[in-house]
Amino acid sequence: QANYAAANAYLDALAVHRRSLGLPAHSLAWGLWAQAGGMTGTLDEADLTRIARGGVAPLATEEGVALFDAAVRGADPAVLPVKLDLASLRAQGEALAPLFRGLVPVRRAGAAGGRSTPGGADALRDRLAALLETEREAFLTELVQSHVATILGYRSAQDVGRTLPFRELGFDSLAAVELRNRLTT
Repeated sequence: QANYAAANAYLDALAVHRRSLGLPAHSLAWGLWAQAGGMTGTLDEADLTRIARGGVAPLATEEGVALFDAAVRGADPAVLPVKLDLASLRAQGEALAPLFRGLVPVRRAGAAGGRSTPGGADALRDRLAALLETEREAFLTELVQSHVATILGYRSAQDVGRTLPFRELGFDSLAAVELRNRLTT
């Protein structure tokens, strides 16, 4: 999708430039449409689940047409007509992408009783220090498996094969970035 991203960034900049010259222009960075087609035609259930977990809901055709009409009437040359699930965005806590942080308040892991490591990095460091060396690997493996299970839609962390390569587990580049972001948080 890198080619699409580069082309769309150019079109966004072109729309802004044309508007600065007083010329007409609109660039719309569409969210997911409910009707499959084009790039979305090959999405499987795991892809759709990951997108939904990321806080993006599919647009019905009527919603898309209404958003198109609003964009054309609007003053902004580049807009994102996308349907967001704010509850899903809030549920991401500190793992929420910076793009969405102005839309929903981000709860700190310590305040929210963080999912896998309450209290954040300091609590994780303390927890690891309290474990025997032989227990640390099991704890960290379970932590990573639980995030992998969530990202890929497995029923439980135990369903994630410990020795399988990421590709065989079902990872693609987007899922890998999501795992990195979760583990960083």
